[in-house]
Amino acid sequence: MGKPTFIAGVGASAGGLEALEHLFKNLPQVDGLALIVVQHLSPDYKSMMAELLSKHTHLSIQTAVDKVEVESNNIYLIPPKMNMTIFHGKLYLSEIHHVPGNINLPIDTFFRSLADDYQDKAIAIVLSGTGSDGTRGIRAIKETGGLVIVQKETSAKFDGMPRSAIATGLVDFIVDTEEIGDVLSRFISHPALVLKQKDLLDPKEEDYIFRILVEVKKNTGVDFTSYKRSTVSRRILRRLSVHQIENLENYLKYLEINPKESDTLYRELLIGVTSFFRDSPAFLALKEKVLPGLFASKDRGDQIRVWIAGCSTGEEAYSIAILLKEYIRENQLYNEVKVFATDIDSYALKTAGAGMYPDSILADIPEDRLRNYFIKRGRYYQVTPDIRECVIFAQHNITKDPPFSKIDLISCRNLLIYLQTEAQKKILSTFHFALNTNGFLFLGSSESLGDLSIFFEEVDPQWKIFHYKVGNLPFLAQNVSTEIPMKSILHKSPGFYNLPQAFQDDKTLEKLFSRILEEYLPPCVVVNPALQVVHVIGDVNEYLKIKPGKIKFDILQLVENQIKIALSSALRKCFEENLEIRYSNLTLDESTPPKNIDLILRPITFQKTQSNYCIIIFDSHSGPKPMSSEVIEYKHDENRDRKLVELEQELEFTRENLQSSIEQLETSNEELQATNEELLAANEELQSTNEELQSVNEELITLNSEHQSKINELSELYNDMNNLLSSTEIGTIFLDRDMRIRKFTPACQKIINLMAADKGRPISHISHRFPTDVLLQKYAEEVLDTLIPIERNVRTITEDHKSYLIKFLPYRTLENHIQGVVITFVDITELKKAEEVAKKKEEDILASLSTRAEILDNVPDAVIACDINFKIISWNRSAQLIFGYSEEEVLQRDFFALLKPFLNEEERKANKENIIKNEHITGHSQAKSKWGNLINVYLIKDVLFDKMGKPEKIVTIMKKL
Repeated sequence: MGKPTFIAGVGASAGGLEALEHLFKNLPQVDGLALIVVQHLSPDYKSMMAELLSKHTHLSIQTAVDKVEVESNNIYLIPPKMNMTIFHGKLYLSEIHHVPGNINLPIDTFFRSLADDYQDKAIAIVLSGTGSDGTRGIRAIKETGGLVIVQKETSAKFDGMPRSAIATGLVDFIVDTEEIGDVLSRFISHPALVLKQKDLLDPKEEDYIFRILVEVKKNTGVDFTSYKRSTVSRRILRRLSVHQIENLENYLKYLEINPKESDTLYRELLIGVTSFFRDSPAFLALKEKVLPGLFASKDRGDQIRVWIAGCSTGEEAYSIAILLKEYIRENQLYNEVKVFATDIDSYALKTAGAGMYPDSILADIPEDRLRNYFIKRGRYYQVTPDIRECVIFAQHNITKDPPFSKIDLISCRNLLIYLQTEAQKKILSTFHFALNTNGFLFLGSSESLGDLSIFFEEVDPQWKIFHYKVGNLPFLAQNVSTEIPMKSILHKSPGFYNLPQAFQDDKTLEKLFSRILEEYLPPCVVVNPALQVVHVIGDVNEYLKIKPGKIKFDILQLVENQIKIALSSALRKCFEENLEIRYSNLTLDESTPPKNIDLILRPITFQKTQSNYCIIIFDSHSGPKPMSSEVIEYKHDENRDRKLVELEQELEFTRENLQSSIEQLETSNEELQATNEELLAANEELQSTNEELQSVNEELITLNSEHQSKINELSELYNDMNNLLSSTEIGTIFLDRDMRIRKFTPACQKIINLMAADKGRPISHISHRFPTDVLLQKYAEEVLDTLIPIERNVRTITEDHKSYLIKFLPYRTLENHIQGVVITFVDITELKKAEEVAKKKEEDILASLSTRAEILDNVPDAVIACDINFKIISWNRSAQLIFGYSEEEVLQRDFFALLKPFLNEEERKANKENIIKNEHITGHSQAKSKWGNLINVYLIKDVLFDKMGKPEKIVTIMKKL
């Protein structure tokens, strides 16, 4: 048989036997396939599964034993009390050890080992069962490129496992169990699965793969060209097999006309295997080697910022949030935790945001953590609000979108292994830029830093934990800056236009330019239109002063008072009129010794971004005045200065009032916004209420239609009942619990003096034609108390002396409630007469039978009558004298067993059949007496028939010889 090409793991639980029977009964011959059935079995149960299923399949079925090598065209069943895994094509069994609080998931255990061992040749089949076992396992199967098939929920006896698997969105086929065999056959035999990787290196095939990825990007917005080609091609080939498409060209056409397939392929390329506290030793290393140093660098109340890149469905993010919260509680710290969890997959983020996970997580989370950080909701567990509030989920493309900043810990596990080298370098550079100088990087066990290892220090080589290394920055980080690039300013200065591009990009040369500017140019400051300082050249300490209090970068708040007025005027002119301004003869009294300076302002505009700046030059040397500048002589006047000081104080007071007014307006605005939000929320609630009312209205319309239909039916039934009661000869009276008449039939009026107006009157008020001792109300009340029906035979006191059977019955509703009494009057006059006639005839017959019995007793021969089953029903006195048995001893005994015990069972049966068949038999025979001797007799047997012609009795006359 040989080693199988494909192995299908079949997971089933409650109701799984019927599903397995249907699966195997309809499974065609599929060469190269082996099936391994994993069920939830009681440890004390002796399984007969192999025997039961063998009737429904042509394949060989056997219960698995430890280290058995799997062969194709075989079915292997898990034994009780065991978990099963597969490694290098062999099945390994391990005994289940039940730990209180832990849940055993044998299907998940096997599926995950199958994914590791058989990769894209692994198949997962989930059948009927309760719970969610198998859900985590199919994630592993999909991550390696395998196939997932699930039984339809509607056809499963227990839909828990199928529903949980389908909810993951990872299922390839949802079919009835009868169709699974056909799906397997078509998938395994598809030509796309036998394509070699080298076949895809053909330029034509490469082009199709590239065009397929372009189509996916067009429909989803995600570019997968940075993914490793082997991963991409394997996933695409699997989609060809699922859709039974022969080649990449046809699949591209299918993709172009079916946009939903782009979404499916997008999700398949993003499959991420994750779980709570995955690789628990790695989390232990994180707790022991990272968290102490991380928290030691923080002050009380500082925030711990964590970035989980590629968070998938959120298990990793919540695990690290729990780990941090535990550390804070154990060490009595007071830091805030903020976890930024990002992924490109919006479907996975919906699951992560809900924070609701199936009970299969019990296998990953210790009981104390489950109790402290999760809330049980039915068959699911939801993370507690304090953990959920720590985590912020966001859709984010790590290769394209801007990174987070000032991060203390970055976790990116098992994402880089799917990307090409250049993309890995770019992401690692991004991480280095995002980390604080005391930050840590946490990668997957199969990932490495490669060429960027020089930028990190290794903390734990086994679990790939690294520490930020201060020093040279990676290429990406070197190009990230929040300041205005100096070379952008230099490009606007005369003398730098002709620099080669290579020199312009050279960092060393840029530093040289900065040094030249500082040494040979006067002190300068660059400001933006908001008058904020964005760059400083040279030593400007003589002209700018940082005042106590909150630091402001407003140039007018930093400059000396002597030049503030002139600078304010010059800046306004420079920005509004785009002119170069020069103020001369400005005196700085506070300098030692006092000196005069020139204030030069030049506008700068960047054509590419249309950004405006102004460079302010503090020139203490007289020089030639620029031809294009407007030169203004500044003269000092003490009165004017005093007036200006007063105006400034008044302006400052006005500004403070204005600021206060602005703050009040902002507060009012915030209140109005809050009110607006409340109104919006109320509006949404009203809209929701309106929709609910609309829904209720539709339901009421439907219900009204149903009620109308029911009313019509009730009307018809009412008419039918009235006609029935009117036409029946049985008198009936309906009484309520107070013995008042509710309804009666016309036949009652012949016996009881009733009229239509008597409805509602007590029955005791109504006269009747029975003797005075017949108390209708008394009997009715007795029935109402005991609920036991009463019957009375009564004759009327009228001349015709009719006889009636009166029945008193409890009146029961459909809900089995007692609501009164029903009295019926049945005319049995003719029946009574017939009874009297029959009684007289019976007496005559009995007298006749007595005479006949006397005659039979005086006959010298034995006369024996039997029923059709040869049970003796009559035995005369002569039979008693001949055989010794009294009539009491023989009645209902078998004729042959009594008188012919020497015949065996077959002979007795033949004699009985012969007697019935021939109807009349005569001849010599023998019979055994009570004393044991054989008596020779001559017998006559006759069969008597009833009116329908059926055999009724057998009469035997035996004469002793």
